[in-house]
Amino acid sequence: MHVRRTPIRKEPEVMNKKRLMSVLVAVLVICGSHAMGQQSLKDMVTNEGFAWMAGNWKATTDEGQEIQLTYRWVAEGHAIVLDFKMGEIVSHGMIYFASNGGQVVSVSVDNKGNVSNGTWDVEGTKIVLKSKTTNANGEIREMAICWSKVDNKTMKVELYAIENGTMSDESRGTLEFKRQAKQPQKSDAKPAQNK
Repeated sequence: MHVRRTPIRKEPEVMNKKRLMSVLVAVLVICGSHAMGQQSLKDMVTNEGFAWMAGNWKATTDEGQEIQLTYRWVAEGHAIVLDFKMGEIVSHGMIYFASNGGQVVSVSVDNKGNVSNGTWDVEGTKIVLKSKTTNANGEIREMAICWSKVDNKTMKVELYAIENGTMSDESRGTLEFKRQAKQPQKSDAKPAQNK
């Protein structure tokens, strides 16, 4: 049996330095983008002046229907969990910064099987959500929702139609939400019994 050995080619020292420099640049780029990606959604929201939205909110429609909204920070400020309740309808969602698309997005699901996906943006003093909702039958509805601060205890929410990808100029409806007292954390633990 004959083993053929391939001679090891030695590359010139200049090639080794170039390769080392390329690897070093790649590592610096990766580390730099990782460090830039560390800014949380909470930091971005705070820098834009919209941190006031976090908390519990309540509104009542003209028909007397109560609506409850809760926005709470999770994942060390990298996401917001959104809870919505209006009568029999209950929805839960998440808002986060999608670094691959470079924008704030959300997804939510309700107890009727509706799934909503949206993109968030800032337009002047308003936060705007452009949302597509797919119902259990596969029908899609598009709408825009705008939030703005009235004062420290009040926010205004406006609903707009989206037709052919464009948000209408006129609001379809407006609600004022009032900030609610912070709800105590629910615990699964049972209170200790005195013996």
